[in-house]
Amino acid sequence: MASTKISEIADSIMGPFATLMLKQAHFPPPEDFPLKVLDNACGPGTVTLRILSSLSSHDKAKLELSCADISELMIGSLSQKIESGSWKNVKAFVADAMDTKLPSSSFTHIFFNFVPFILPLPLVGLRECHRMLAVGGTLAFTGWKSNGWADEFREALDHDPDLPPFPSNAQIMQMMSQEEVPTRWDNEDTVKTYCKKVGFTDVEVCVEVNETRWQNVGVVETMLPWTFGLVMNKFWTKQEIERWQDRGSEAIMKYFKEKYGTGEVTWSWKALVVTAQKSPLLQSGLAS
Repeated sequence: MASTKISEIADSIMGPFATLMLKQAHFPPPEDFPLKVLDNACGPGTVTLRILSSLSSHDKAKLELSCADISELMIGSLSQKIESGSWKNVKAFVADAMDTKLPSSSFTHIFFNFVPFILPLPLVGLRECHRMLAVGGTLAFTGWKSNGWADEFREALDHDPDLPPFPSNAQIMQMMSQEEVPTRWDNEDTVKTYCKKVGFTDVEVCVEVNETRWQNVGVVETMLPWTFGLVMNKFWTKQEIERWQDRGSEAIMKYFKEKYGTGEVTWSWKALVVTAQKSPLLQSGLAS
């Protein structure tokens, strides 16, 4: 039940950006050719569901949709949806986004929703997408420019000076990185540079905003293990977590209850939506 609730919350946050990503990628394309699509690091299927709902019966007949994720739990959940929905030409399997083992030059479209910045080595994941795309294929991905909760969590914890410091937004954006010098995925210019660096052309980066409204602060509490919990595990020591976890959670919930009472909680989310092409001209140039 809890995992279902989290999936619903995640979809309300990331789903609108997935829709914008498909639109920016001009998917489905007007041309009548087979669609070989990869929903890379697919999670619970946020993009997959929107792909299927966007296609006509004719387009679905020419679709081959692969859904890959490193989490067996996510793939198990999505596989159940595929079976219960009788989705044709859709398969889900476990794969590492940085080393999928999938064939080169095999997909017309790769979608990568809120992924590159959470990979230990984001540029490795981006190069893997370039390798798997067919010449002329389209990559589309999203990444946070700012999330809805960090500023308010920081303000809540600042009210208790005994608690360990809350990281900056830049630190949060880079907290999964294992790079010697972490890359920046919340900046339009740097993201465009990374795409070109690994071989993509026609790179378009747009900033989009979505606002979520939840009935009450209960949603904030439900999200704590995936927001505050993640931050603690990355930036606090084991001793700090043992000593301050409960007090930190209480400080956050006290802040939200005082600020919102029994009313709606409104958060604004800002994301980069990126599309890029695997150019035939660049491929021939590299080959020479």
